[in-house]
Amino acid sequence: MVKMAFLKFKHFQIHSGESPMPRGRQKDRDLRRKHRKNQQRVKGLEVARREKGKKK
Repeated sequence: MVKMAFLKFKHFQIHSGESPMPRGRQKDRDLRRKHRKNQQRVKGLEVARREKGKKK
């Protein structure tokens, strides 16, 4: 039991040059970028749906 409790509190951190999760301003920037990308995707789907419904 003692060994399991000891292993429970070990912390392993892997660093690849950058922080693992963006914080603060960088997080806001990433969220806005994702939002813009999603809005462009949704608008593209709407336009494609309208184009598909048009008669030639």
